[in-house]
Amino acid sequence: MKIHREAVYREIAAEIRDQIRKGELKPGQLVESQHEMARRRRVSPSTAQRALAQLEQEGFVKSYQHQGTYVTGAKPQFPVPPYMRVVNDIAHDIETGLLKPGDMLLTEAKLAEFYHYSKTLISRAFGVLQEKDLVRVEPGIGTFVIDAAAPHDTRPKHVIAREGLTCDLIAGVFPVGGRLPNRAELAARYGAGTKAITRVLHAFRDQGIVHMYSHQPVTVLRKPDQEATRPANGSPLPSSLPLPSPKEFRVLNAVAQSLDTGAAAHSGVLLDGQVATSRPQERHEQQ
Repeated sequence: MKIHREAVYREIAAEIRDQIRKGELKPGQLVESQHEMARRRRVSPSTAQRALAQLEQEGFVKSYQHQGTYVTGAKPQFPVPPYMRVVNDIAHDIETGLLKPGDMLLTEAKLAEFYHYSKTLISRAFGVLQEKDLVRVEPGIGTFVIDAAAPHDTRPKHVIAREGLTCDLIAGVFPVGGRLPNRAELAARYGAGTKAITRVLHAFRDQGIVHMYSHQPVTVLRKPDQEATRPANGSPLPSSLPLPSPKEFRVLNAVAQSLDTGAAAHSGVLLDGQVATSRPQERHEQQ
């Protein structure tokens, strides 16, 4: 005799309800998904979904978007995102000294192959490691462990990223009318996370510097004002001094902070008069 579909979903709900009451499924524990339930019991996903919906209506379980369905009565223990396994492994290797300052990490492709993850997940892990100031990315070279004892820029990541992108836009690295690299590439270039890059791009959009629309590439509309790169005393940048690269900006800031030179900073751009004016002379002497 064929069992009516409605009786099937009620039967599934009754079985899970009984497991919860007997303690076989404990509070906060993850219940199998509707697809797993449908495959194991050989029913349609919609039937399994009705069973879980019935249990949630009765208060036995609660569903969380993108996290699954959990038994009520305790705070659910959400599974750790896959990319955090990479973050935790690398952080542990740095903490225990297995990875030393200056060591280069494996490439995203090799790590993706080792963990059997996509390159997108590995790139996300690298972004978290950068936000934690554990690694730095040198575009076109690799990802390196940061020396925690060495002087480094302590400003917020979005300030550093804004400074670097402003420098590149003024210098014409990203020309007007052209498109910016994607956020992951910008994050790697400026040593910041994608959230910091998003914050910078939104600020530039509000100032009419870039155009952003949905998931389309970001287009450069104009260069930032030169005022954005002036020292705190308001004096213009010396015409004989080329704009430093984002990496040079961070080095100058780190050196100034460590030596306590009292250099002025404005909008994330720091110039020490003695250091800045000596660079062209040193180059001239070397030539």
